[in-house]
Amino acid sequence: VTEPKITEILNSHGIFISEGTVSNILIYEKSEIFKSEKKDIFKSALEVSDYHQIDDTGMRVDGVNHYANILCNDYYAMFSIRRYKNRDTVKTIICGIDEHEDIDITDITSERALLIADDAPQFKKLTNKLGLCWIHEERHYQKLVPAIPYHKELVKKIRNQIWDYYKALKLYKVAPSESEKIRLWNKFDKIFMTSTGYEDLDNRLKLTNSKKEELLLVLDFPFIPLHNNQSELTAREIVTKRKISGGVRTEVGKVAWENALSIYVTCKMNSVNFYSYILDIFKENKERIYLSEVIQKRKLKEDEKSSNFLDKTG
Repeated sequence: VTEPKITEILNSHGIFISEGTVSNILIYEKSEIFKSEKKDIFKSALEVSDYHQIDDTGMRVDGVNHYANILCNDYYAMFSIRRYKNRDTVKTIICGIDEHEDIDITDITSERALLIADDAPQFKKLTNKLGLCWIHEERHYQKLVPAIPYHKELVKKIRNQIWDYYKALKLYKVAPSESEKIRLWNKFDKIFMTSTGYEDLDNRLKLTNSKKEELLLVLDFPFIPLHNNQSELTAREIVTKRKISGGVRTEVGKVAWENALSIYVTCKMNSVNFYSYILDIFKENKERIYLSEVIQKRKLKEDEKSSNFLDKTG
């Protein structure tokens, strides 16, 4: 909701307040607490998570192009708006480093959990455990536009093989085994080392084949997703906000967006009422819950449930 609309709603209910005051409340009041909340959320997420998904989307800060980076999984979401989208920038984000901290990133090597991303270059070489998104990869085949009917049939055949293979990977995630792992590893070569005679398709197959290890990381870690949908869905939150507001004008406004969206989406992911959560912060409720603790308890409960299930099934 835009600040003028908030002011209009409040004024219509007999609360006479200026847009400037509304802006100051949103941006400055409790800003340090919100910043601390965001850091604690990320810290807890790092402790409980086996993997993270990452994506970015463009936006403007005071009329200058920036990029909103989204790091998330089923437990949390963290938004970081930065000027550039290069590898060094992404490295600081996944290491939890504030953009204003004076740290030599050349000495940083990421020891974080597995990272799931699309094929963008800024996400490469951050970790030796990068998993690529199958949905993004298959879209490249959708974009092929053969003119010859025979070539159209070739593309259709390959796409069908890819989706059949994708379904087999989904089944493997449910019941992984060494024999099936070997079979799927070899099956990949049969699909993507094929020579069809259609040059554009063959070039695309070679490119996919070059990403074999990243696309098949799931064979070693069956718990990771085969796609990057979570981060794309999470990115819609800031895209919607961007469409409504157009962007932010100040550095403090940018930080307010990062903090509020991180808390808001994490609340949704953990079935926590966002309004009540924020209200408790402003009321300085000493008995309030903390998202960092909610994440920890949720993970513990899920682990106990999984352990009980394994005990019952032998």
